[in-house]
Amino acid sequence: MWGRKGFNVSREVLLAIRQGNERRVEHLVEGFIAALRQQRGAPDSCNETAADIQKQWGSNISLGASIWDFACAVQRLSKLPLGSQQEPFWEEVSGLVAAKAHELQPRELAVLCNAYAASPQSKRLSGAVGTALLARASGLAGSLNAKDLTMVAHGLSRGVPDNGPVRGGFPDPGAVQQLARAAHQVEFQNDRPDQAALLLNSFARMRHERDAKLCGHIFSFAQRTLPAWDSQALAVLCNAVTAVGRKARIATESEGGEAAWQAVSLRCTELLQSSSPQHLASLAHALSRVGASQETVETFYEALEKFLISKPRLCECFSAQDLALLINGLARHKRVELQREDLVASTTPVVPLTDWPFEEYLGRRVRDLTSQGLAMSLHASVRLGRGGSSLFEALAT
Repeated sequence: MWGRKGFNVSREVLLAIRQGNERRVEHLVEGFIAALRQQRGAPDSCNETAADIQKQWGSNISLGASIWDFACAVQRLSKLPLGSQQEPFWEEVSGLVAAKAHELQPRELAVLCNAYAASPQSKRLSGAVGTALLARASGLAGSLNAKDLTMVAHGLSRGVPDNGPVRGGFPDPGAVQQLARAAHQVEFQNDRPDQAALLLNSFARMRHERDAKLCGHIFSFAQRTLPAWDSQALAVLCNAVTAVGRKARIATESEGGEAAWQAVSLRCTELLQSSSPQHLASLAHALSRVGASQETVETFYEALEKFLISKPRLCECFSAQDLALLINGLARHKRVELQREDLVASTTPVVPLTDWPFEEYLGRRVRDLTSQGLAMSLHASVRLGRGGSSLFEALAT
């Protein structure tokens, strides 16, 4: 893919990004789009969809440059604001990738999937480009290492909606199953536990939720390498375990499962001081839903409450959603079920089930709560017996 002056546009883009030359990057993106159009014989100014572009990249038309250079340039540009060039850029890239996906090598495939995951255009993966990338991934599944497989699965999973049914036939269950078989055998790096956690989470997002072998493989790896796991990786793992089906969690709930979750709980306790507010909230919310008994994870939640009480300044740093996750996690851990008589006005004073005055911090963030966060906070505050009518009024108005 060469420009009119005979230079490699992809490499020039990478060089300009390294130099921090924003004006040159903007100029080169225009050249990047023009070079792609020139290569497939289209006019400089055209308004075509990715589907139209895909048809024009026939097998007899060469990209004119290394696909690796092209993939690297797309990955770096995916994280930059492209302004008015964003839509035409991604139309051209998506059309080309959908047409040439069958030629991609493992690392090229991984880099392009990662580019879509990092961009605001990840929704495009639910269409032809995602289908083509997933088909190529299933064909290369046996040759993907842990890093490439994680990048591919994570990228493709971004094309699946968080909630609601899957539409348009993406992702294809058969292709996802082929990727999962490769994941059963992949060897993770002991110092990169985040790859294993992200991989399980990605398969859960792709609706591959009943694979006990995959869940067991990753959970066993976590047990062996637990000292290397940080709060972010553990939060992703716990959220992934809660997202897969009960059948897939057999390995985490079988004999020895409670001891394993107790070890995870102790590791989470060790990480309290070094955890960011976001990861701490995510961990507190997820660990209460992994299926472990209340006694097994009691060490973490007791330490968490003491930690939050002793760090009022840290509590000020929690976002509204972080607070909602924390409070909901505490309430779930306490296993408090509301009885009918609890909902009737009573003169008996309510005994709070936590000494952490979360209502002080939540009251200042009420207007930032989403509808889901609002419902979670309201329900959890009642179960924990804190906040009273003042917090209820603030949340309800």
